[in-house]
Amino acid sequence: MLRTFHVTRLLASTLLGFGISAIPLLAQATNGAIASLSAAPLELSCDSLRNPLGIDVAQPRLSWRMPALARGTHQTAYRIFVSTTPQLPAGAAPDVWDSGRIDSDQSVNVVYAGPPLRSAQRYYWRVQVWDQNGVESPMSEAAWWEMGLLNAQDWH
Repeated sequence: MLRTFHVTRLLASTLLGFGISAIPLLAQATNGAIASLSAAPLELSCDSLRNPLGIDVAQPRLSWRMPALARGTHQTAYRIFVSTTPQLPAGAAPDVWDSGRIDSDQSVNVVYAGPPLRSAQRYYWRVQVWDQNGVESPMSEAAWWEMGLLNAQDWH
């Protein structure tokens, strides 16, 4: 924040030297530094893999990276949606699991805590995060994992 202040002060003095009003530009620069989360979480992975096939654990571990939009931005909560379809209609609930908002800064190896997963089923998931100011991000792009054969009777 201090660095942003010095940059905006330098910008203002430079613009004034050219006879340009700096007030609209200063407001824009300051608001950008305090910006809310305008980007969705990135690099979604399941058990440390991107879109893996053959997951053989009953509760896979999900990870993501929060976009670094400004210095000091950090996650304070998350929400995970898991469904059997890649696209959810606006406002629709996922057909497998909605974690609800979880107050936590954890974004690595978050254990799936929904209903039991089925063998050979592909699951699509998305995540949304909240920052230290309580501002929520957009929902991430869908990632997926596909379950392996979990039980002996699944083998034919």
